Amino acid sequence: MVYALDTNIIIHLLYGNQTVRTSRNEAWGNGAKIVVPPIVHFEILRGFMYTPAPKKEMSYSLMCNECPIEPVTAKQGKMIL
Repeated sequence: MVYALDTNIIIHLLYGNQTVRTSRNEAWGNGAKIVVPPIVHFEILRGFMYTPAPKKEMSYSLMCNECPIEPVTAKQGKMIL
């Protein structure tokens, strides 16, 4: 299973929302692949341009090492909402 993170979920992860982190970790534990769609990556980077947050930018960069930026099709997986 492939899960695609949306912008809101990434923001919750960056702010340390424990419920979202637990869901992500459970998905990984079940063998799921978690990706960041290119448009979501663009939205996150655009947000950093308007509101600089160096620590959160570093966290997001590390997150992209764990959750690669990849296109997602409807047949490939489902969005985590």
